Amino acid sequence: MKSSPDSPIISISPRHYIHVLNLNTHVTSLVVGPKTYVCQQDEKIVLGPEELTVVPTMMYCVIRNPVITDKDGVPVVDKYGQVKVRMGDEEYRFAQDPFPLYPGEAIKDIVRPLPVVLPNSALRLRAVSDFEDGNVKRIAGEEWLFEGPG
Repeated sequence: MKSSPDSPIISISPRHYIHVLNLNTHVTSLVVGPKTYVCQQDEKIVLGPEELTVVPTMMYCVIRNPVITDKDGVPVVDKYGQVKVRMGDEEYRFAQDPFPLYPGEAIKDIVRPLPVVLPNSALRLRAVSDFEDGNVKRIAGEEWLFEGPG
């Protein structure tokens, strides 16, 4: 159910979320439905309600400024309670449960189908940053082939 952004009470439907700004601390927090949320005097809804992002099987999306998570997948927050993001980075997300975008995150484009690599063909990949691919360390600028089928 949509409510006025100035309304102190908002009903968040299942599979929806809002961003709430605390006007005293200037920290934006995430509230996921289903829930009836009552804004305090020092709070303002700055986004939403928005639908959770759904990435079906054999699809992917790119998230700009992804949230930093700990080893358990829990978002890391600073001393003020604001989630930390990897500003300027991009993260590819594949089929998973529906998820909200945390404050600072943005979806780069629409959810797209994964490319299919046929037998006797390959994708030429290039690392844009250092990372580990299983037990292989990739360095920014390194190129390699992903051979089909896959």
